[in-house]
Amino acid sequence: MEDNKGDSNVNKQGQDVNVDDQCGNCKSKVKDTDKAVACEICEVWFHTKCEEIPDEVYEFMVKGNQLFWCCTHCRFGCVKLHNRMGKIEKSQTEMVQRQVSLKAMVSGVKEEICKGQDRNKEIDQQQNELSGMQQALSHTVQEVKDSLMANQDKHKELEERLGYMEAKSVKVCETVEKNEEHTQDLQGRVGVLEAKMLNVEEKVCNMITVQNTEK
Repeated sequence: MEDNKGDSNVNKQGQDVNVDDQCGNCKSKVKDTDKAVACEICEVWFHTKCEEIPDEVYEFMVKGNQLFWCCTHCRFGCVKLHNRMGKIEKSQTEMVQRQVSLKAMVSGVKEEICKGQDRNKEIDQQQNELSGMQQALSHTVQEVKDSLMANQDKHKELEERLGYMEAKSVKVCETVEKNEEHTQDLQGRVGVLEAKMLNVEEKVCNMITVQNTEK
């Protein structure tokens, strides 16, 4: 048997045995003439008969120094450790998958952010265009207001002129009415004069007739 600190975990009969080495089961010293193996985990030596290791297995272990072996006690712990490691590996796998999923989500979010930034640029451009349109519209509205004010001034001037023309028209109508009255008066006076002239002519004719008769 080699020292538990050596390269081999199998006692090759005829080798020196550390006096401190004792079987992990029977607690008796492991002699260099005993068939024994050392646990790779706890590094304690065990008699093959104590661990119920068949001779053919022991012979195979003697020939293959790289063969891994652990005792019954550590084997139970190894199973638990293996199960625990399996759970850890599964958890790690899930974490990796989740990390991949998160990376995909982050990539998607980054893509959405890029799209959002592009959209913000488009919105800013549209806002600038709308601002320019608003300024142009404000300028047009101001021009319309100025035009309305000018039209109001012209309208006021036209109203004043129309009022003047209406007043003048009233005066003209009054003058026409007065002229008509005067014309009627003149026509009446002319009629009287014509009647008088007819009367005078009639008298003259009568006088001429009388004079002719007397002759």
